[in-house]
Amino acid sequence: MAGQEEVSLGDTRNMAYMGTVVVRGRAKGVVVSTGMHTEMGHITKMIQEAEDDQTPLQRRLEHLGKSLVIFCLGVCACGGSGYLAGRAHVSYVSSRC
Repeated sequence: MAGQEEVSLGDTRNMAYMGTVVVRGRAKGVVVSTGMHTEMGHITKMIQEAEDDQTPLQRRLEHLGKSLVIFCLGVCACGGSGYLAGRAHVSYVSSRC
């Protein structure tokens, strides 16, 4: 609302937020904010602006995945070259790689 100062969430009184459950009684309410101007909107904005840093475990798993891909490509290259040379796979892999 125009002319109002920003008040922290903990200092607000007599406010009902999305998801508020009323058990009994009657009341009237006035909508003061919608969309990105609500508290949920502020939280959404903070989440969208947050940097997406990887955890140490995610970095290690990414490195492990790349290593496994390189290893598998090496095994396929050895097996494929043995197949193209017309040699038995087991004897070729054990003697060349």
